[in-house]
Amino acid sequence: MKGTGEHIVSSHLPSHQPGRRPTQPVTWSVIRRRAHRTLRWLIVTVIAFLLVLAAATAYFYAPEGLDDPWRRGEPITKMVRRADAVFVIAGSSDGRHELGAALVRAGVAKNFVVSNPRGPADHTGWEYCRREHKHTPDADKIICLTPDPVTTRGEARTINDLAQSYGWQRIIVVTNRPHTRRVRLTYQACTSLDAQVLHIKGIHVGLAPYHVLREVLGTAKFLIQRPCARTRS
Repeated sequence: MKGTGEHIVSSHLPSHQPGRRPTQPVTWSVIRRRAHRTLRWLIVTVIAFLLVLAAATAYFYAPEGLDDPWRRGEPITKMVRRADAVFVIAGSSDGRHELGAALVRAGVAKNFVVSNPRGPADHTGWEYCRREHKHTPDADKIICLTPDPVTTRGEARTINDLAQSYGWQRIIVVTNRPHTRRVRLTYQACTSLDAQVLHIKGIHVGLAPYHVLREVLGTAKFLIQRPCARTRS
């Protein structure tokens, strides 16, 4: 048509958008470069993760640093001060109940308290609560308690209330090795007790990654939420 001023642009001509880089053709060289970048990123990520894991493991599995009481070879009566009661935190039958009972038998404390929220399902703890275990100490009181809530903080608050009712001021808390730091942090913030924490000697290597992850998350949660900041007795 004449005089219309229309311009027809062929659809086969390449369009160009200002500021947009032309697409690089995918060649084997490009694929290799991308694969190498991805591999380097993965290697750096794995190394960083392993370094963080190693640091966290050392931090939680050596709560006293190089001054581990078990390495000194001292008797358990030298590891702790005398207290009003020994409190065994709930958990697996990893020797914590036996260590707590041994402390009472050694005369470190006269009262034995066991956290037993699972009742008979925690066979070892239940036996100590019922004075049926062969290593049950001859204590003035053996008390089985159910923390509310069933957490490290719940145990701290529950034993604090129990201690106040009996007039106790100093306790020894027994747990596993990686849990020690978080227990100290929690009892310092959530109780009015002079609580000394003693961990068992052994290490469960197979559960180490799980324990480290649990302690990292649990400690971070406690520090962020500060649940006992306004409720400490």
